[in-house]
Amino acid sequence: MILLVFATAKEREAMQRGSSRYRSLADGAWGGRCIRTEVIGVGPVNAALNMGMLLGRYPQISGVVCLGIGGTFSLNRYPLGSACIITGETWPEYGIAGPDRVHPQQIGFPLGEQDGAPIWDTVTLDPDRAAGEMHLSLDPSWARATGLTVAGVSATPGRAAFMRRTYDPGVENMEGFSLALGCHGRNIPFLEIRTISNLVGSREREHWRIGPALKRLGPVLDTLFAPVKGSHT
Repeated sequence: MILLVFATAKEREAMQRGSSRYRSLADGAWGGRCIRTEVIGVGPVNAALNMGMLLGRYPQISGVVCLGIGGTFSLNRYPLGSACIITGETWPEYGIAGPDRVHPQQIGFPLGEQDGAPIWDTVTLDPDRAAGEMHLSLDPSWARATGLTVAGVSATPGRAAFMRRTYDPGVENMEGFSLALGCHGRNIPFLEIRTISNLVGSREREHWRIGPALKRLGPVLDTLFAPVKGSHT
């Protein structure tokens, strides 16, 4: 079973309205494999709690795809309305909070292990491998970006500049790290695609395009589930 997760019902509904393939996928026509959608809630705590619950409830899950909107740290690299493949997630709020930043290693308790190294505040993702294991298609025109998972969105230019300077992220979101860590702990392929809805740190109207970002989710799903060589479709 492939699990599609969304932070909000609005994102899931936008995907359902905009996708030409969703109904057949939901009906089990995708190679006989089950596709299930779930709303996990906004924020890293909701994401962690509900991802853990879903992984326990459905032991047949063979892959997880997170679809949703996110903010860009660079309009040139990741413009409004574009789709981004997330290559890693950082949680900048874990560790010892010093005067300059939060230092994850100073707390002394890693959150897990990846490739023989401790996981402190970052989980590295391999979207090509995850897509291949789930027999999904990635559009080569989609940008690759690192994700920054926060509980409080960066709403001022100063905060956005600090995050850019400290972590060099591409896209800000509120769920990715929790989902990535949960799937990594169960050795389940995880793929995260974000469509860009706003410029991080700006409250100016011209830097917010939530509607177009939501509309892009349906076509993204259609691309993901397009037939690929060696797939079950």
